[in-house]
Amino acid sequence: VVGGYLAYIGFFCGQAGLALMASVDVTGLSQWYKFLDPAALKLMAPGILGGCVIYFSVRTFRHMAVLPSTIAMLMVVFYLTLWAKEMSVEEATRLGWINQTVESPSWYHTWDFLRIDKVVWRVLPSQTFTIIAMISVVALSSSLDIAAIEIEMKRPLDYNHELKTVGFSNIVSGLTGGYTGSYIFSQTIFSLRMGIRSRAMGYVIAASSLVTVVLPFNVLAFIPNFFFGSLLMMICL
Repeated sequence: VVGGYLAYIGFFCGQAGLALMASVDVTGLSQWYKFLDPAALKLMAPGILGGCVIYFSVRTFRHMAVLPSTIAMLMVVFYLTLWAKEMSVEEATRLGWINQTVESPSWYHTWDFLRIDKVVWRVLPSQTFTIIAMISVVALSSSLDIAAIEIEMKRPLDYNHELKTVGFSNIVSGLTGGYTGSYIFSQTIFSLRMGIRSRAMGYVIAASSLVTVVLPFNVLAFIPNFFFGSLLMMICL
């Protein structure tokens, strides 16, 4: 079961990465023909190559600086290429290397969309089985995430403690207008393989995410698609 779950995650990440880089909508194998378009192949090539480089670098050099260094290298190579070709970010966006973005509202306007007064409470009882099913799915997927981490660590984990952590986090997320979630086991596994054992990494990620949210401009307007695609390809591999 765990193996099948991990295989599906790998397949899903690979397909999502290719679709993101090619700027096409693909939901299954029947639509993979879209990846064979010459323009799509051109956009996917750097990400596929970058994903392979990151994967083999992380597997070969067991050091915590390998992953961030290779990721930074992708950005450096991209902007050096733009500079060499005298191409602007706007032109790169027009050619499909960077996604078109829209102006984002200030972060403190996020909760403007959380309108509790618009909730139709009378239909809540009819959703009882759906809610129970959702809780069951999240609990099961969280258990599989824990199992994946357990396999990598080669020692048993306290499932009850870990599920309590996930549950508490989801309660906080729900009360503040967020979504359900669980452990990002792939990031945990990569960190373990790089030799990171400190909780400081979690705080750094949280701080970086907070800074990204409060910035007055959209960071994604300057990041090429193959940057994210290469990370997804690495997870796929």
